[in-house]
Amino acid sequence: MLRYVYINGHTLIMQDLMVNVGSILGILVVSLLLYEHDVKTERIGKKICRYMLIPILTEAVIAKTIGPFLGRWIRGMSYAFPETVTNKAQYIWENAGTHFIGTILASAILLPVVFRMVYGKKDRWTILNNVAFFFPIQHIFNRLGCLMEGCCYGIPMRGTGSIKFPDEILTYRVFPSQVLEIFCMILLFCGLIVCLKKKGPVFAFSMGGFGISIFLSEFFMDKTGVMQYFNLTVIQFFALLLCGIALALIFSAKTEK
Repeated sequence: MLRYVYINGHTLIMQDLMVNVGSILGILVVSLLLYEHDVKTERIGKKICRYMLIPILTEAVIAKTIGPFLGRWIRGMSYAFPETVTNKAQYIWENAGTHFIGTILASAILLPVVFRMVYGKKDRWTILNNVAFFFPIQHIFNRLGCLMEGCCYGIPMRGTGSIKFPDEILTYRVFPSQVLEIFCMILLFCGLIVCLKKKGPVFAFSMGGFGISIFLSEFFMDKTGVMQYFNLTVIQFFALLLCGIALALIFSAKTEK
């Protein structure tokens, strides 16, 4: 896989590049949606600040601070700690990695609360529905980065559909779990478009769709060193929690109409 690209003596880490491309593209799409639905009227200056900058900056703060912090703890609690580890918090922070579900969970909980305070009960759903498109776009590129890096790989698999990473990463063929999640996110993105056109609960649909996708994809992920409870991983329990939050959001949206 393409882990690094060398340009004029500089090394580009493709995983980081893909994550950044996903963030930029996601922000552009959300910006266009917010402009089209909420800003395209008179007094455009005030509306750009209120209906574009505030939503984008709020999600950016969550995605860069609370989300990764929560994702790192979720990932860390998925693994059994070595007996030699005494400072578990430090071990999680330095060795566990992170998972995008942390950003999704933080956004599912915080964005409806923040937007209600800023926009009121009714208008917050319009903003939330537009912001929802950021998540599948970002995760498509997250998993593209994982595919290039050779991390977050699937269970051992042979034959058609399996993939082989360089021997320094893995010596055997595996299920293309990254490709599965990319496919799920593309389907989710298309579903959000349909839901938006039908004026449905796009944000709740996005949260629930992400939760279902992660819950299912975890069955095909490599589980070396991963703790399981009732044959489910910690990440799957948080994915189910996300689905529960999505149902609560649907109920809230219906009662506030």
